Amino acid sequence: MATEGNYQAPELIKKLEAFQLPIVSDMTELQSVLSDPDSATGDIVRFAAFDPVLGLYVQKLAGERQVGRTGEIHGFEHALSMIGTEGLKELIKQLPKSSEELSPEYKQVIAESVFACEIAKNLAEFKSTSNKEIIASSLFARATEWMMYWIHPRRSWQLRRMFYRRPFNTDAVTELLFDFKYSDLQSLISEQFYLPNLNARIARFNLVGVVRQVLSAVALFRQKDLRLEDCSRELRLQLGAAEMTPIIANRLAQACCSPWLRNRGRWFDIAAIHCHQPVKVIEQAVLKSLMKVVDSPIEFAQFPPFTSLVCQTSAAPYPDYLANKAQVKLKQQQQRAQAEEQARLAKERAKPPEYAPYSTSQRAQVMSHYRKLVDHPEKFRSAKQAIIETLDMLVEQTPLERVSFLALNPARTFAKSLVTRGKQKEHEKFEIKADLMKVMSWKKFIDKQAFLMFEKRRHAKYWEQQPVQIQTSDITFFLLNSLSYNGEVRAFLYADMAGSNKALSPECLTDFKRIVSGLSGRLRVN
Repeated sequence: MATEGNYQAPELIKKLEAFQLPIVSDMTELQSVLSDPDSATGDIVRFAAFDPVLGLYVQKLAGERQVGRTGEIHGFEHALSMIGTEGLKELIKQLPKSSEELSPEYKQVIAESVFACEIAKNLAEFKSTSNKEIIASSLFARATEWMMYWIHPRRSWQLRRMFYRRPFNTDAVTELLFDFKYSDLQSLISEQFYLPNLNARIARFNLVGVVRQVLSAVALFRQKDLRLEDCSRELRLQLGAAEMTPIIANRLAQACCSPWLRNRGRWFDIAAIHCHQPVKVIEQAVLKSLMKVVDSPIEFAQFPPFTSLVCQTSAAPYPDYLANKAQVKLKQQQQRAQAEEQARLAKERAKPPEYAPYSTSQRAQVMSHYRKLVDHPEKFRSAKQAIIETLDMLVEQTPLERVSFLALNPARTFAKSLVTRGKQKEHEKFEIKADLMKVMSWKKFIDKQAFLMFEKRRHAKYWEQQPVQIQTSDITFFLLNSLSYNGEVRAFLYADMAGSNKALSPECLTDFKRIVSGLSGRLRVN
């Protein structure tokens, strides 16, 4: 892709004259066809005839040789017959050996130009003008857009949309988006590349003055099958002009690839008025063209040419950056709300947490119980008594508001609360049942004795896996520590702040883990 920026028509024509606009044909394969001694001109035409950019370059070389002679050059085959195979070989040497990946937007507009050429070929059968001139002019009618789609693939979305919002005033659209007039560059291309005279007239052809009459004619045509002879003289001169055939052909090609365009049907009506044919006949002509391009080697990189035949009219698939004003406003509001929420959370995180009170005397009581578990396990008549007294001590001497001891089944696939203690009576009704095959975040706790403080915000992706009893509790975090004794993990100790959700000090967390270690030691005795 070329460097993005705003250009003037003289600057762009220099890029085009220097052959910077990339061809879509495979350079290696083209050189192979040219170097094959058995290749004839027909083989080259079959390979490269569907590359409008290469055709434009060949047109220029043939036009330079035609200077001073009468007659025009119409199309790739005619131009190739003038420069010959050797001339094409010399042209290939001048093309840049660029390794850039062509954007899908650029490939799409090139393919649509080929499609338009085929449509014009069929529409020209209804007119008495020169078929070859109309076909060649239709192929090159969007050469200016090739440049714009190459230079600004992103803006090409806006270009496609605005050409259909203001379909008769291409100059205003390109001045707004690119700072130059569409007709200026198209006129320069027609002159410098020796395009048919019809292309120069198309560049300056303007329907702005008769837009209302065109729309009225379309409405009448739909109601009364209006004929061109029924229109005003001014409108007849415009809609019946030879320049309209390439213009209509290119609009129909775009419409067939763009089912979301609300006014795409108008171009079929305009084509019917222009060609003195019913809409069904025009549709058949377009379908005939469609079948040919589908079988050709050109690539519709974004929208296939049959899209409008199989799709319902829908919202335009434009990128987010081209959303309408209401969507942009809504997105901005959402972004502001998200930024405010992030700022609030950052402010909360920056504030020192408000820890639940945990005094020195309480720590001394916890330490005393730990020494009893470790140094005098015989003072507990049974493992059950050691568990109950430990849970009572944690609830009474630490800020913890609810504590539960969970035992594992022999297969260690299921955990269930055996004893629960809490600062409030209703806390003791709390019972956890955890299927470890579903609560995957707990599975690593059965490998070895481990501790973790699960936080709802920090471990959001694991929170939905927690046992239903935890999910339905109004808590923001909980502690979980596994107990290992007799060679493997056999139980869990669970704790939370069910009443206040206050933060726990580092000292409290340390003592909780110390008590779990002491309780594990006591349980080994049994």
